[in-house]
Amino acid sequence: MAQLEATDKVDQAAIDIQQTQLGFTQIRSPLDGRAGIHMVDAGNSVRASDTGGIVRISQIHPIAVDFSLPSCEAATK
Repeated sequence: MAQLEATDKVDQAAIDIQQTQLGFTQIRSPLDGRAGIHMVDAGNSVRASDTGGIVRISQIHPIAVDFSLPSCEAATK
């Protein structure tokens, strides 16, 4: 009985390890947006210490826009 429980724990540990490894295959952005210009091409090596990034993400929500309108003096008279 103890041997079966130990085998079950070993199997669960193997599943947990594979799920952790699978999590390293995805790259997630800290913000919502659209991926735009890529900084590296397929086949390039990327390291955690690289400071250039691998893709530029343009934030689209929330977004703030400032613009000015010319005053229309005819409309105020």
